[in-house]
Amino acid sequence: MKWDIRDKTTWSRVALIGTVLWLTYVTMETGGDLHHPLFDYVFIVPLALWIGVVIIKQVIDRTAPDRAGVPGDGPGEEGPGDGRP
Repeated sequence: MKWDIRDKTTWSRVALIGTVLWLTYVTMETGGDLHHPLFDYVFIVPLALWIGVVIIKQVIDRTAPDRAGVPGDGPGEEGPGDGRP
């Protein structure tokens, strides 16, 4: 798996992993008690994370040079410089 900060799917993976880790942490810390103060943030923190990822993706779209039609630059495409023959 290649991690490229300019790739939008990387940020989706980061948000997904962060969400799973946060939900696991809150569940373990609170013991599933819905009245625990930490449980108030169980959905707010992942929501903020995903909003941040949406903003990052928009910034990537606006600042990335137009690379349409460049061979090997799309997901799953082969081309020079990708390490495959």
